[in-house]
Amino acid sequence: MNTNLFFAAIMLVGGVGAVYTMPARLNNSEEPDNKNSEATNLVPYSTFFKNKYACLAVLARPLSTLCFWFLDPILGLHLVNLGMKDEDTGFVFALYAATWAIGSPLVGYIC
Repeated sequence: MNTNLFFAAIMLVGGVGAVYTMPARLNNSEEPDNKNSEATNLVPYSTFFKNKYACLAVLARPLSTLCFWFLDPILGLHLVNLGMKDEDTGFVFALYAATWAIGSPLVGYIC
């Protein structure tokens, strides 16, 4: 239980820090690249939630990061408790790392 609370606190601090350090706009530069692109400097982050594919990527990324943060310290111990040999638990880590490596470019391509 203490491990869960500790990592939940770490995730909370990271999430709150990300929210407070995020700028209000994608591009906060005062001078536009050219005279006709002034509107492109006023794109809010909420635009990502209007595109369903970009919204999926924006929501999937933090969720997968939270899973990594939570699983890394406890997955090996839990698998041993379930009856897996300690030497074989690395295969499970390799499996979800491979899934991450294959899935990340696919999500980027979909967006």
